[in-house]
Amino acid sequence: MNNQICPECGGAISNDFGNTLLFCTNCGAPIRNLTQEKTLSLSGEPTVVSPARVTNDNSSAANRKMTRYFLGCLGLLFGAVILGAVGIFGYWQWAKKNPVSSNSEYFGKIAPPKSQAVRFYLGDEPERLDPQSAGYSESVMTNALFDALVEYDARAENIKPSLVEAWERNADATVWTFRIRREAKWSDGKPFTAHDVVYSWRRALNSQTSVPNSSLLFVIKNAENFQNNKARAEEVGVRAVDDNTLEVVMEKPTPYFIKLVAANSVFRPVPEHGIGKSDKDWTVLQKEKMIVSGAFRLAEWTPEKQIVLERNPQFWDNANTKLDKITFPSPRRTSNYAPDLIQPYKLYEDGEIDATKAASPPKESYKDKKDYAVAKGIGTEFISLNTNVAPLNDERVRRALSLAIDREKMREKNISNFPTASFVPEIKGYENAKSAGFDPNQARKLLAEAGFPNGAGFPEIEYAYNTTEKNRDAAQFVQEQWQKELGVRVKLNNMEFKQFLQKRKALDFQGVARNGWIGDYADAHSFLGGMGEFMIGWSDNKFDDLVAKSNAEPDESKRIQFLKEAENYLLEQQFVIPLFTSANAMLVKPYVKNLAPNALDFINWREVYIDPNFKAE
Repeated sequence: MNNQICPECGGAISNDFGNTLLFCTNCGAPIRNLTQEKTLSLSGEPTVVSPARVTNDNSSAANRKMTRYFLGCLGLLFGAVILGAVGIFGYWQWAKKNPVSSNSEYFGKIAPPKSQAVRFYLGDEPERLDPQSAGYSESVMTNALFDALVEYDARAENIKPSLVEAWERNADATVWTFRIRREAKWSDGKPFTAHDVVYSWRRALNSQTSVPNSSLLFVIKNAENFQNNKARAEEVGVRAVDDNTLEVVMEKPTPYFIKLVAANSVFRPVPEHGIGKSDKDWTVLQKEKMIVSGAFRLAEWTPEKQIVLERNPQFWDNANTKLDKITFPSPRRTSNYAPDLIQPYKLYEDGEIDATKAASPPKESYKDKKDYAVAKGIGTEFISLNTNVAPLNDERVRRALSLAIDREKMREKNISNFPTASFVPEIKGYENAKSAGFDPNQARKLLAEAGFPNGAGFPEIEYAYNTTEKNRDAAQFVQEQWQKELGVRVKLNNMEFKQFLQKRKALDFQGVARNGWIGDYADAHSFLGGMGEFMIGWSDNKFDDLVAKSNAEPDESKRIQFLKEAENYLLEQQFVIPLFTSANAMLVKPYVKNLAPNALDFINWREVYIDPNFKAE
């Protein structure tokens, strides 16, 4: 055993380990560098004295300072342990109430809220919330604020009565009658009547206040004439028989009218008594005082921050509305991401929003996650051909160009989720026609029959398109296919959208042009009945006759058959070359129910709800 004397307390120190001690075992004073300190003999007399005594005044002060330092460190360490324990306990308590999952099957955090509230990021901030002039982004909000006569369900498959309790049509679909729901009312408590519909539809058509989508009402008798000041308002085919009966007279048989009303917000009534003289800007001027008819009313509209909707207690079906609040964050707002354009995928990943529109084809970061959902839309991307230009005036050439495109490779190249050889997309109740698809051998045979074996002598053609990354990729893909399979040379010509539309409408291109159409309603007629709006370079009496017969046919199954014959003929003559069907996609947290992409890109907010007990597997 070695014994040492502490320079601070003078006490003897036992050292059973035979090593140099760092601290006194009596008082805790530091005693490092004491290898030469007094060593006691068995008699207790000192035999060796250190040449540099550490018991002088300066050494004692230094040692005291070191003692305080050591004790301070111990205190800080103890405090850190206590604070850490408190923090862990607090987080544990919070996590019990707010479970968060980072399950790799989903994209980002999953923390179901305890309240019935959804945060939906749209990406556009509306200028106004008028349903009759709403684009897609605005309509997502206005569909919650303003009820429709008839409404689609959450999957946008079935039409249900809403502001009306029933409707009927005559045999040839030239007169439609709607029975207004007696319990329907505006958010200020005033009853909703048929007169509100008459006012709203005339307002949409009025040449002084006409709205962008007012042409959808032209199926109504004298609607177009009224907008062009060729008829009086009273001559438009919409009238209130009484407060609860609305009659609509059509220009010609319109068997798809109910689908048109359900799908387009321009038909959603607005409150004459709430608009006053402000007209187009009434929603901006009134904001939170805005009178509405839907399941929700406006609670907050803070530009560059957010729009908040809350449940409307005056709504006729409020008892069955599930959400209490919907928040639409502005694309520009002060947040953790700075007051600039928000990155929606980052917001979603961090759990700051519950749902957002997503890109399709999807990004690599989320394409395989369970909360990414995609559905076929009612839109078709296709190629228009200038049939006034040789050799595209030859049916064999047009068919050869279509047969030479391997559309399935467009999926592999991430150009489109849903390649198609049909012009009309998949629509419930309609079996679309299909062209032959990819057959390069038949394509080369047809081209040779037209006088261009292996593309010899075929003039270089133009492919015009408006500049976007997606359009460029599709154009380059078609260019490569025609060169590889047919030996046909294609010159790509891209331009900004406005110039492109003018060029395409004027047939000012020597070859083909990019084209696309999204149906205004879920019916084949939306694609085949208005060909003049998006088809160029040709007209055909047989095709027009088939479409006219479909409109006049009271039997629905026979009407559909006429439409299918028209589409078959369109593809046989190859007046268009379909490429792919549009896609609607969303990122939606799994605890948000009845919110998913669908063909119409429609959201029925009345059926959306939060499952607060959802747990990721």
